[in-house]
Amino acid sequence: MKNKFFNLNQVEHRATKEYKNYNHLSHLRGRDIKIKAINPGSKPGGQNVNKNKTAVDMRINIAHLSPEIQEKQNELNALVKINEDGNIIIKAKEYKNKPQNEKAAFKRLNNAIEKVLNPNQNQSSEEEKERKREKIKRKQAHAKNRREEGKRQQGTKKRERGQNRVYL
Repeated sequence: MKNKFFNLNQVEHRATKEYKNYNHLSHLRGRDIKIKAINPGSKPGGQNVNKNKTAVDMRINIAHLSPEIQEKQNELNALVKINEDGNIIIKAKEYKNKPQNEKAAFKRLNNAIEKVLNPNQNQSSEEEKERKREKIKRKQAHAKNRREEGKRQQGTKKRERGQNRVYL
């Protein structure tokens, strides 16, 4: 059985219209997007992931994207792989089923295009992500301190039990 790429307008699938939800991909036609189901190899997800082709290899020729994106091809190449034919290649295999992996691939491509077109906006989102990371670190440190304090109190309680015994 050969693994052939198929155009989205050739196969009826749950996630085939997913690209219409993203502003930078909404002008694409189904035939501009090629998707191939591939076996992700061994990974968590059980027999279904190992037996079925759940991973996705998506290819879109950069010529089908808007001219403003084509002008920033070098910057886009730093974020996603673009081969010598001008195809943007995105592989997604983080989910257990194919439709979710297709959505992840479309989202990854749209986010890369968004970063290339609006670099200043992404700096503020990076700062926001950094603040969230720091907040999570503080919460984790606080939780660790609470846990250690509870262990200290429990140890003290156990030590005192042995000291208060009176033997006759």
